[in-house]
Amino acid sequence: MQIAEDSPWSREEVDAHFDGFEAPLRLSATDAQGYPRVCSLWFRRDGDRLLCATPSDAWIAQALARGPRDGFEL
Repeated sequence: MQIAEDSPWSREEVDAHFDGFEAPLRLSATDAQGYPRVCSLWFRRDGDRLLCATPSDAWIAQALARGPRDGFEL
């Protein structure tokens, strides 16, 4: 995970936030019709990665496979 140089949080603060976070993340992507959608998914942290599980035929999995236009919020 890359922390922006102008981030108000240090790497240690970001790590502490992720380690103590106990709620689903909100993942956004563009659906097959070109509309933005948001999906709540539980996650776990694996080093610098956030891992979520969803069926491969779910709209969010298909949207993420189509392209990199996505975002998330905790």
